[in-house]
Amino acid sequence: MHVLMITQKVDSTDDILGFTVDWVSALAEHVEKLDVLTSYIGQYDLPNNVTLYSFGKEKGYSKARRVLSFERHCIEAVRRGIDAVFAHMIPHYVIAGWPWFRSAGVPVTLWYAHSSVEWHLKVAHRLADRVVTATEGSFRLPSDKLSVLGHGIDTNTFAPNGSSTDRRLALGVGRLDPVKRFETLVGAIEVLDTRGIDAKLQIVGAPSGDEAYVEELYETVESQGLTDLVEFVGAVPHEEVVLKYQRAGVFLNDSATGSLDKTEVEAMASGTPVVSSNDSYVDMVHDSDLNASRLTFPSGDPAALADRLESIFELNDAEYRSLCQRSREVARDRHDVRALMSNLASRL
Repeated sequence: MHVLMITQKVDSTDDILGFTVDWVSALAEHVEKLDVLTSYIGQYDLPNNVTLYSFGKEKGYSKARRVLSFERHCIEAVRRGIDAVFAHMIPHYVIAGWPWFRSAGVPVTLWYAHSSVEWHLKVAHRLADRVVTATEGSFRLPSDKLSVLGHGIDTNTFAPNGSSTDRRLALGVGRLDPVKRFETLVGAIEVLDTRGIDAKLQIVGAPSGDEAYVEELYETVESQGLTDLVEFVGAVPHEEVVLKYQRAGVFLNDSATGSLDKTEVEAMASGTPVVSSNDSYVDMVHDSDLNASRLTFPSGDPAALADRLESIFELNDAEYRSLCQRSREVARDRHDVRALMSNLASRL
């Protein structure tokens, strides 16, 4: 099978989209030839049956020129005899390329995993032959085209490494944006500090465009005297963030999306227990034999999150190791990238 994959960026050093290189490599194992059309080409190491095509962002092309380049590459891909199209995350790719793919009878599969439902998603959903997503909560349109395939984590990379773990170090990963609600995590550390319980928090992620939120977050940490307990690390390349997961004793998430966050699965695969308020995570915990009362909390409740952290800190070494191991098993069994791409290839 000759597949065209369309994605935003191919760059293993990118802090948000670096995982795409893992996806391309895994999908290439299941197809004869894989062409990848992307807005930006950075650093990568990919199999020989993969060919990259860029519509020019890394070359400094204007938006109008990138649009024209995209259309030209779609036409050329059809002429090369592609058998299927896999559009990753951006509904506009389906809409813009659909006339060429439709005219050639090439089926289009859209991957979409986000809580937002905009007009372009509705249009792309109508045009696409199939839709795939990570979890039940990751695609909010009713659809008879939908398959749920997991998040697609490289569980060989995101894995325990046997290094020393700081059990009192909590970790949060993501852009500093209001939807991530990092203030809840900071508040939990403040509550533990008032209780005289030793705990620290690292937040990994670049500031978002919401400068007021970022400034307020920084000011909260400073005004509450938490500068020795809360560290803002900044952006970390995707290929290096695993070291943060491996070092941390627990991963925290209070994202407002409600869908299972990819960072939660990366942490679990790395052997780091996750405490989260996300509805999809709560569902996954209840669907496994993990302890929901310890690993979930009401959204926006720093005191409840502090209680969960205190509960984890009180585990003995054997209990903690068992929790870490089971967390990894759940992530590996449900969200491994090789399983996802095998299932995807059979549906293209």
